Amino acid sequence: MVRPSSYVWHLPQLLERDPNRPVVIAVRVSTDIQDRYGSLDQQINHELQEHLALGANVKDVVTAIESGKLIDGRAEFDRQVAVAREHEAVLSFADRSRLLRANEFHPQVNVAAIPTAAEFRALLWRAGGVPLATRIHPDLSPEKIKSLETRRGLVEAAANGRLPGRPSRFSDHEKRAILACHLSGDSFARIGERFGVRKSTIQSLIEREYFFQNEGGMYRR
Repeated sequence: MVRPSSYVWHLPQLLERDPNRPVVIAVRVSTDIQDRYGSLDQQINHELQEHLALGANVKDVVTAIESGKLIDGRAEFDRQVAVAREHEAVLSFADRSRLLRANEFHPQVNVAAIPTAAEFRALLWRAGGVPLATRIHPDLSPEKIKSLETRRGLVEAAANGRLPGRPSRFSDHEKRAILACHLSGDSFARIGERFGVRKSTIQSLIEREYFFQNEGGMYRR
């Protein structure tokens, strides 16, 4: 089993050792469409805030629109490395998926693919001695990363006094009834049967409501 942390730094750990180390933030989207819909700008703003919150000595933010797979070239990665080298900085990405996608990755059939040791070594060779890091621990699975980012989004929404996502299909009375069933010990599946919706719909509602009320309360699975 490949451990990405054998090849890539976890940025908070690196900054513990060398808090003054210059950092260049690298952000990447795969397509021009993602850029047009604002994904790149959102990443820039979010990663700058998150890195500064870590106390990082940020020197630059460098964007890229390209695939994360080495087999697709990664010319923009080379440009990001050059900027980091100019600043004698570590090149930091949000997470492993922004840094490197496995050649076997597919968004529908193989989303959990982890880059091989050979792919990580090839990336390090491309970096030419420039340290690579991720803000989120590089060993975390895509599912765990998504969970962490979802939690962050929900907490931010709660802080702003709103619930994210589409408007709820349930009335306030139904929401209270669903929460009461959940707290009494009913499973998501059983509550869903009672209200004529999927288990996942009930789970999403409860998580959203609990986050809104408690900013990260625990849920019965």
